Amino acid sequence: MIARSSPAEAVVVVGAGPAGATAAWALASNGVRVQLLDRSVFPRNKPCGGGISMRVLPRFPHLARELGRISTHEISRLYLEGPAGTSTVIESDGPAALMIRRVEFDALLVSLAVEEGAELVPGVDVVHARQDARSVALVARDGRQFTAPIVIAADGVHSVVARRLGLNPGWPASSIALDMMEETPREQLRDIDPSTLWVSYGYEPGFGTRDSGFAGCSANPKSQIPNPAAVAGRSANPESQIPNPAAVAGRSANPKSQIPNPAAEGYAYIFPKRDHVNIGVGYVLSYFRSEIADAPYELQRGFVDRLRERGIVVGDSVREHFTPYLIPVGGPLRHPGRGRVLIAGDAGGFVNGFTAEGIYYAMVSGELAARAVLATAAEPAKLLTAYRKACDDEIGCELRDSVSIQRYLFADRRRIARVIDGANRERALTRLILDFAIGRRSYRAVRRRILARAPLLTARLLVERAAGRARRRAGSTK
Repeated sequence: MIARSSPAEAVVVVGAGPAGATAAWALASNGVRVQLLDRSVFPRNKPCGGGISMRVLPRFPHLARELGRISTHEISRLYLEGPAGTSTVIESDGPAALMIRRVEFDALLVSLAVEEGAELVPGVDVVHARQDARSVALVARDGRQFTAPIVIAADGVHSVVARRLGLNPGWPASSIALDMMEETPREQLRDIDPSTLWVSYGYEPGFGTRDSGFAGCSANPKSQIPNPAAVAGRSANPESQIPNPAAVAGRSANPKSQIPNPAAEGYAYIFPKRDHVNIGVGYVLSYFRSEIADAPYELQRGFVDRLRERGIVVGDSVREHFTPYLIPVGGPLRHPGRGRVLIAGDAGGFVNGFTAEGIYYAMVSGELAARAVLATAAEPAKLLTAYRKACDDEIGCELRDSVSIQRYLFADRRRIARVIDGANRERALTRLILDFAIGRRSYRAVRRRILARAPLLTARLLVERAAGRARRRAGSTK
């Protein structure tokens, strides 16, 4: 453990989001002096879907006792739709997702850190960082300087600390998603079923309208309200759910063709909150730049209009509540730190590439960074090794797999259809995944069970992972 000393020797955490606030809480609760820097004054708005898998509660038991201080909404039902109109409803026997508003949740995490003794220093916009053999020096935009023996950088997707220290010059467009969402009060815009989390994977703008006839949308919007019984009883043949691709995008009319039929590299969602609803669309940035003609808000407004036509939402999109933001979805940095600096949360790429969930992994990486500081007594030679091993042991495998799964599914829309059909047919596997989301089973245990029943998927994931490594090597030589 780091000995208590003067403020100049306090550990500095840059960024007070879920990763930074959790790191500060973990350090302060173990008697370490901590300065928690953030450019904002809390509470502050933060664009985010705001969904967390319920395993966050067994992972952070202290959090369950404090959630009554903010508004939350628990979800046990998921409606999942593919680009071909295939869909399924998945229900758990207990809450599987916790829906929060980041403006409240982040302020709660900061309060918990401060209550343990962390010093919050708001209004600090770090613009420069350097380190030497003895310390790390940070400079804020207003000229203030901070020096620390150890820095945990949790300063977001555009991490200044990571960039200034040469740890991440910037995410390539193929490894980052542009999420375009609004968090709107329910009196202005609401979903008709607040008990259900609604997700469309491989979402394509313009599809699912009455004009296109795609995704099974008829002229009667009420006919589009999901009926769980009807969804669960759909044909077990996923190819029967695939529309004539030639009528959609000039592709081969033979659905059994082996020619790849790529899906849109994106998603759309409705996340119900207690008093708000989050509705958004997201795309891998490289795909958005090359394939999407609409401006971000036009895309969002069109999505809400189509949801309303289908009878899924009531109300209109509200421009003032709309905020686009970036999410790293290409996997964690290979080297999430150097010397006296560790990188956590979005700054380190700790986001699920398949689901785009980031809050849980931010909190885990923040706490693991704090543990590494405590375990190594802040010895730089041991610090990064301890942190990287801890991250790899707990979340490394699932984050690597998530990127492989994302790229594998986006490569062919029929694969998404097969996954959705499999959720209908393989209820035992679906329960395994729900157990993982709730926290009853570890990712590694669930992974072993699934891959044992799907050896072909194992081979494909290995191929995709090898291809991903080749892409990263090629990118690093440019």
